[in-house]
Amino acid sequence: MEKILVELIKEIHVDRINGIPENEVYNNFKKNFIALILSNRIPAKDITLKVLIQLTDEGNLIDPSRGDLDINIWRWCWSSFLELGDFVSADRIIEECYLHLLRLQRKNNKRYHKGTPLQTRAEGLIKVQRVEKAKKFVLLAFIEDIISEQPYAPAYQTLKIGGVSEQDINLIERVTNDLIKKYNRENVLFPEEVFQQVQYRVEFGSVGELSKDSVFTNSVFLEELLNRVQKASESDDNYSKRISLENLAQYLFSSIEGLYAKPSQRAGPYELDGIITNISSHPFLRTLDTYIPIECKNWNEPIGSSEITQFIGKLSLFKCKFGILLSKKGLKENTVNELRKDASRRNEIYVLVFDEKDINLLIEGKDLISLLIEKYEELKFSINI
Repeated sequence: MEKILVELIKEIHVDRINGIPENEVYNNFKKNFIALILSNRIPAKDITLKVLIQLTDEGNLIDPSRGDLDINIWRWCWSSFLELGDFVSADRIIEECYLHLLRLQRKNNKRYHKGTPLQTRAEGLIKVQRVEKAKKFVLLAFIEDIISEQPYAPAYQTLKIGGVSEQDINLIERVTNDLIKKYNRENVLFPEEVFQQVQYRVEFGSVGELSKDSVFTNSVFLEELLNRVQKASESDDNYSKRISLENLAQYLFSSIEGLYAKPSQRAGPYELDGIITNISSHPFLRTLDTYIPIECKNWNEPIGSSEITQFIGKLSLFKCKFGILLSKKGLKENTVNELRKDASRRNEIYVLVFDEKDINLLIEGKDLISLLIEKYEELKFSINI
């Protein structure tokens, strides 16, 4: 089998030199290679790996310096095993393609493009419905494509189809380009260097399945509600000021699947502007309270210590660990944030604050669950507070 496979790979180059269309070259190889696998079923994977590794190096039959044209030969072998229903062998072959290219980078002190094995492995995982694992390889492929100055290769389209936001794609591009500037393009050998910086934000914080599929925010309507808040704040009508921001809060938090916001719950001196009932199955949201009070302040200046102290007091009275405070102009930072940090550390009471800047981020496309996670982490670990 070994000698026959070498001859089949040599024929690929002969066919290309003779000008045979690439699709026809591929079909001829796959037909012959599948027949070869079927006649050597048990050792087929190991022999294929041995041959491909031996033939892949600069100046050899499969030259990584020629890019995807030669590396596609690994993909064609992967495709043949996959067509026979042997996912395990196919996955092992394309995994070894990536690892071998990494070893060659070290051996030859030269960077090679590795987008093909990463994207290919993701495609195989998707075929067997291992979507979460596939996502990691699509992200790695996209990073690799950016490093190799191929940002709109198949990985980009896969991310878009998979529901990754433009915001997250821009984040990946920015972190990748920062690394390129720092080390030089030829020295950025591992896409994992970028992946480890963006994985949490992209995979848990905001990408599709976990967050965006659970959020149904109409950005145009949210913008209209914010306009009403701003218009009301310019008047002397305190009722309009209050109700406009309460309406925004009710819509905003009810736009998450499993959250239901009730408006204007009055309880004498301990009145609340709203209460969120939380029955969400989202892995982050289900760690929060079942009932989350909302406080709204449509003021033209940041709120201070007394307002935060009063809200923390209400949360303590109602035995709630989490509260949402919407303040159009945010907080007077220093003293107020110390009060919030103290409440979280001493009593595990978390006041998450939203202002008009946050609402504008949501209008621009950021999803609300990501923002909630970020605000919770900032407060719990006193990040930038």
